[in-house]
Amino acid sequence: METSGDGFIYPKVDLSKCVGCDLCNKKCPVEHKPIERKSHVAYSAIFDEKSVRKNSSSGGVFFAIANAFINSGGVVYGAAYSMDYREVYHLRADSRKTLDSLCGSKYVQSNIDSVYDKIRNDLSNGQKILFVGTPCQIAAIVEFSNYHPLLFTVDLICHGTPSPKAWNVYLNDVHRNKKIKSVFMRDKTYGWRNFSMCIVYQNGKVYKRSLAHDLYLRGFLENVFLRKSCYQCAFKSTDRLGDITLADYWGMLGKDDGGTSLVAVNTEKGELLFGMADSRMITNQVNWKEAIAHNTAATQSVEMKAERKLFFSAVCKGESFSKAVRKCLKKRSLKDRFRL
Repeated sequence: METSGDGFIYPKVDLSKCVGCDLCNKKCPVEHKPIERKSHVAYSAIFDEKSVRKNSSSGGVFFAIANAFINSGGVVYGAAYSMDYREVYHLRADSRKTLDSLCGSKYVQSNIDSVYDKIRNDLSNGQKILFVGTPCQIAAIVEFSNYHPLLFTVDLICHGTPSPKAWNVYLNDVHRNKKIKSVFMRDKTYGWRNFSMCIVYQNGKVYKRSLAHDLYLRGFLENVFLRKSCYQCAFKSTDRLGDITLADYWGMLGKDDGGTSLVAVNTEKGELLFGMADSRMITNQVNWKEAIAHNTAATQSVEMKAERKLFFSAVCKGESFSKAVRKCLKKRSLKDRFRL
């Protein structure tokens, strides 16, 4: 693996060790896409524990499913921050304590290199696994495991994957390399729909900016520093790769702004996963295609614009994150500029 100038990790064949088996191409999830599953049934869902819902990106359903899976003897693989919050990587969780680190959206590409051997060993030892990730990550793990019966998967409807380099230059610039105690990119102080970046420093001070005012969230949502493949994603579809699909239920009506999850149950394994946690959730059956009409990231890739090249060119020349990203963002109205 090697890191490109835009901060993403890419596979590279070591020709000195290549034996010509062509396995890398045969197992490539883009060249040989795994079987997609049509959603059997979809729900809007909320976990019944208020503190969990408050600290979740949406309705707390990931925690409900993952915690029930661990309690049934399984282990969960999902995205977590490194100790210094500079990186995101997939972590193996087998307890409530380690599961907490997997909760919450992390808008940085997660490195899954280190978990392949762990997953192989777990499956070989008869350990059931729940793997949670973006559709491209699900595709890779499903191909790697040869559709192992002990592998359960949850795919997330994904806007696109931001660059680890962008995240690090943001921390260097906006947060002046301060030591960080916690990061939550979907803080609900101003509401679920108007979520915020919340970073707590080790000195007790708190940085909090809504999605309209935090430069990293704005750059992410305006597609400035995503992985190139995200602009032509091979996995956008109403049919999904995971046993369960999770997303925000942006079609939620009413004044409740605490966060609601959209859940699609796609397979018999998905029915089993959902059934484990169903007693702890408030659910309503919904029409899947009508529900994802409010979540275009399920079916449409975002557009790559010239601003992406402009941003990475600027940061590679040593410009600050703030200066580089401001060149690329849409100008806001006065109403937006002064909105909390």
